Amino acid sequence: MLLDDRAEFADNLPVNTAIGTAQLGDVIDLGTGVRDLPDVFVMVRVGSAFTSGGAATVSFSLVSDAQSALATDGSATHHFSTGAMPVAALTAGRIIACIRLPRGQCERYLGLLQTTAGAPLSGGRVDAVLTDGPALWSACADTVA
Repeated sequence: MLLDDRAEFADNLPVNTAIGTAQLGDVIDLGTGVRDLPDVFVMVRVGSAFTSGGAATVSFSLVSDAQSALATDGSATHHFSTGAMPVAALTAGRIIACIRLPRGQCERYLGLLQTTAGAPLSGGRVDAVLTDGPALWSACADTVA
């Protein structure tokens, strides 16, 4: 399976450390017209362990919106959420989500939101990508000089 940069939301991206909801990484511009994406999976993986000085929980949501700056107020079209996960469960290499995108139309811009509650995060990194072959996907070091 091949990946390209246009199918990545995040590549070893530091997470948002503040409490609240924020856009995580890039959005994917699906263009205009019908945006039903059959047989496409979203994979979200912990790049380096999440840390917090308190009892933080984190959830990730796949949303689409008409604007590239995704709405964090709940008005974006919600496609799925991981649910709140404690920081202790977000260890390096853990696959947080590997799901087929739900059938139906997406708005023009597809992206991820991160919601942190309970306490701020002090660290952590994440990878997120769209793929057609989730069983074959794995993160590799960038070997391009």
